[in-house]
Amino acid sequence: MIRSFWLRLLLLLAVFYTVERFCHQQTKGFRVDNIYSNTPIPSEWTTAPPDPLLEQDLRKVFSQPFTFLGDGGQSYSFLSQDGTTVLKFFKYHHMRVPGIFHLLPFSSWKTSYEERCKERLNRTLYSYLLAYKELQQETGLIYLHLNRSSFWNQSIQLIDNIGIAHKIPLDQVEFAVQKKAELSLKDLKRTLLHAPREKSEQLIQDILFFIHSRAQKEIKDHDTGLKRNFGVVEGKLVQIDIGSFSHEPSLKNKKVMEEELRKKTKRLARILTKKSPDLLAYYENLIEKLSNAHDPDPS
Repeated sequence: MIRSFWLRLLLLLAVFYTVERFCHQQTKGFRVDNIYSNTPIPSEWTTAPPDPLLEQDLRKVFSQPFTFLGDGGQSYSFLSQDGTTVLKFFKYHHMRVPGIFHLLPFSSWKTSYEERCKERLNRTLYSYLLAYKELQQETGLIYLHLNRSSFWNQSIQLIDNIGIAHKIPLDQVEFAVQKKAELSLKDLKRTLLHAPREKSEQLIQDILFFIHSRAQKEIKDHDTGLKRNFGVVEGKLVQIDIGSFSHEPSLKNKKVMEEELRKKTKRLARILTKKSPDLLAYYENLIEKLSNAHDPDPS
């Protein structure tokens, strides 16, 4: 009798787990409660309301339904009906302590876990704030809402990956508004190998100039991916993923700058090394020029 009970319990748990995993896969992990924060955002990170013209434009954009586009490490992305705008909501379930966790007795492990969650949250939100203040053109970032507010007084319709619509009050959530970019480095290898030399050189130049320009602002990107991180908006290269930035004064140093350029373009260098010695030489010369143009740290 006892054995039968445990078998039924295990079977029930197995079914529950299977259904949960299936639902997670179909929805790409999106749940409405995942985008609501239970942690106060630092007051110094408060973002101001948009200016009247931008607010007017945004209200028109927000009147459209947004359809699930994808998810990354820090956010869910939704695409506007007209295909021009991406709305990003933070994945708070990856950056907050579960409510039931507070019922556990005090322990060093519990404290350590809470600190890691707080650090992850602060690091992600600060990265978005840094992009909003310093890299709007480079990221296509239009607007950032990092605090609860009362001026929007408007809800937006989100359609998740299985077609279910959700009404989200904008004043109650943190979000970012970004221009929709076309992935430009998706076929990086094919472009470099088969495009005319002038086009390949221009692509190499665009990538290195972009990284150099960002580093000159003393902003470091801790994500090394090129393929999934960059796109084109209105003919200009932009960085799509904006969740891994930090302020890094050491980029003033010539050697650190060169290391940053090389680290961020490892994949590019590997392709050129194997397939095109001439383009590799162009790449190396450009890195040398950009590094030499950067003032070394006097120390």
